[in-house]
Amino acid sequence: MPISQSTIARGDPLFDLATLTSYWTEADDPPCMHRLAQMPTAAPGFPTRDRVVERYARLTGTTVDDFNVFRVLAMFKLSVVFFQLHALFLAGRRSDPRYATFDQLAGELLEFTLDAAHAATR
Repeated sequence: MPISQSTIARGDPLFDLATLTSYWTEADDPPCMHRLAQMPTAAPGFPTRDRVVERYARLTGTTVDDFNVFRVLAMFKLSVVFFQLHALFLAGRRSDPRYATFDQLAGELLEFTLDAAHAATR
């Protein structure tokens, strides 16, 4: 798919969607996703990540065949952010006690990311 100058200036909207879905927790996700507690999407009545992506594709006419590449990248970025917050805590640059265990959360998120990456290759 060719990349337009406007996409370069703003970034790819599919990465924005992938970032949203990287926080999107589903009921059967591993515990690390539930510990994120960023969105109430695991509650009954919320659509699944796949349904959100399908609806986005339908409403925008965007092809999402390669969406999992964006999702894995966004999830990897999320893991890195939690590793960074933990490192800042260890360096004394952040004092929020929740950051003390962010290395464990980040590692578990990274495992979930690898699982998503492997699922895409099947």
